[in-house]
Amino acid sequence: MSTTNNKNKKNSKEYQQNNNINNNNNNNNNKTKKSSNNILKNTHGAISLSVIVPVYNESDRIEAPLREIYAFLSKEYFAGSFEVLIVDDGSTDDTIAKAQRLSFPAMKILKNKHFGKGWAVRTGFLHAKGERVLFTDCDLATPLISLNTMQKKMNEGYDVVIANRNNLASPRIVNQLPLRRHLGKVFLSLMNLLFGLNVSDTQCGFKLFTLSAAQQIAQKQTVKGWAFDVEQLVIAQQQGLQVSEVAVEWTNKGNSRVNILRDGFPLACDLTKIWLARMNGSYANVNDSNRDINKTYLRKKEIGFFFIVGGISTLVDWSVFALLTLTTISHIIALCISYISGAIVNYIGNRILTFKSATKFILQQIGVFSLVVGFNLLLSVVVFFLLQHTIVSNALIARIITTGVIFISNYFMHKNITFRS
Repeated sequence: MSTTNNKNKKNSKEYQQNNNINNNNNNNNNKTKKSSNNILKNTHGAISLSVIVPVYNESDRIEAPLREIYAFLSKEYFAGSFEVLIVDDGSTDDTIAKAQRLSFPAMKILKNKHFGKGWAVRTGFLHAKGERVLFTDCDLATPLISLNTMQKKMNEGYDVVIANRNNLASPRIVNQLPLRRHLGKVFLSLMNLLFGLNVSDTQCGFKLFTLSAAQQIAQKQTVKGWAFDVEQLVIAQQQGLQVSEVAVEWTNKGNSRVNILRDGFPLACDLTKIWLARMNGSYANVNDSNRDINKTYLRKKEIGFFFIVGGISTLVDWSVFALLTLTTISHIIALCISYISGAIVNYIGNRILTFKSATKFILQQIGVFSLVVGFNLLLSVVVFFLLQHTIVSNALIARIITTGVIFISNYFMHKNITFRS
């Protein structure tokens, strides 16, 4: 009898424990209905995700995207575990008024002067409190559901995860104009060549950062305009942050404000700025014990010689150009002839002084050099043509600006291709 009573008591206790567990599950039923794709959950009252939305004169379309963002986050994350930072880039319409009328609990509005999209994103980075920070364009060309995949990728230990529209694994790219697609590929190839990024998409407006990575990048960022995506990735590279990509679906909403004729020159200036900052170590961690001072000195010495050789070859280039413009030859043909003259001087000087190349395969090296010269000749013609037909009508001023662009392109291509050890 005693054994039977003990068994009954034990069964009664087990039943009561199971009943309590079931009651707790029922009480927490709403919380456990959150999507299984939710990667970061609010377990200690902390904000797990900050979403940054830069806006500029978005009055016609701001309300629908903000509602969609809030609905998505409310479904995927617990209340209080996310925030949405609307960063206004000095809008002149009623963008902010419409955003304020929505008055979502987790939404904050930050106001900038009209510096540029890059500065708006930087402002968001500096004000974010979430463990992870998502930057997304206001048009939501990349579906928000892609965030779940990016969160999972970041869980593998990455500091930055970027959306990739160009990967063959991407479900689809909708309504992208052929010209924009081809220009995008050219731009991407040039960025990978100049900065060694090794990424498949720099410009997609959908990127996820850890809070630490976002703040590291923001502290080093200087570009305010359209080239900020490139600068952020270069900073991440120089800071030793781990970057990965996720294939996404992307739809062209047809509302891009980038104009190649209007924005081409400022973009070239910003890319030059990024290149110079990268070369002088401005993006690197000053306290990095692994930084090689001697290597930095040699690099600066190399750049110095390259500048001297470039100056001499440019003097030859300009002299020939000036003489030919006195004739009936067109400016474009004069540009080509003068460029080739300077290129010959440039090859000899850089082989002997700058890179001290000792290769026995001189003919092969000259062949590679010719290809680099050909590419930069084409680039110089394009830049010169665009400048003369947009913002600079004076041939000499256009030539000076073109020379600066070609100097940067020449250095990287000769260092990494022509005279590579």
